[in-house]
Amino acid sequence: MCRRDLREYHFHLFNDLLTYSKRKGANQYKLHRKLGMAATTVKEVSDEDAEKNKVSHAILIGNTHKSFMVGCGSAEVKKTWLEKLKMASEMTRSGKTLNGEKRSLGTAAAAWAADGTQNQCTFC
Repeated sequence: MCRRDLREYHFHLFNDLLTYSKRKGANQYKLHRKLGMAATTVKEVSDEDAEKNKVSHAILIGNTHKSFMVGCGSAEVKKTWLEKLKMASEMTRSGKTLNGEKRSLGTAAAAWAADGTQNQCTFC
């Protein structure tokens, strides 16, 4: 939903990222915005509040960059998206993977140094 009017966007949920875009062709989309799931909150909107905003089966997506209400095609679609969005947001914040294991961010690789410039290993 936009401030001025209703607009149709296609949402794509990745492990730690939600994107939404406009369809530009058969299998083509133009990216509108990316939202990191760690900074995203998701809330169910009552049918009464959704109707006031001229949408049905609504979800409120809040992010540090932008917050907006999204209407879904049915109550079942709303329920599925609500569950998936909440799970992605919680897992991203907790640092866990889909199977519940702690996500390892790894360590930075050693910086290259020119030959002959060091007397010992960078990490020693």
